Amino acid sequence: MAQEPGYFEALGKTFTRGVKNIISFPWEIPSTLSRCDQKTDGNYRVFRDAAGLVDGTFRAVTRLSCGIWDVLFSPVPGEQDGLPLKPETFF
Repeated sequence: MAQEPGYFEALGKTFTRGVKNIISFPWEIPSTLSRCDQKTDGNYRVFRDAAGLVDGTFRAVTRLSCGIWDVLFSPVPGEQDGLPLKPETFF
């Protein structure tokens, strides 16, 4: 029978994940830009980079929002998985 993590263990995990996402949200833009730039889908590079910039900005805002949410609500008891970010944290 698997044991559920204790309150302080869950709080620490959620809080740590939130802080990592708050710190690492700026890296989402260059990461997404490089992913979009490496695609070979027949589009011009300028269009791929523009799409990567827009998508990366959206992902950065999402990562920052999830990080703030995790930090603010980590003391609340219960399971808090958050949004499925990929990767969950950059480090």
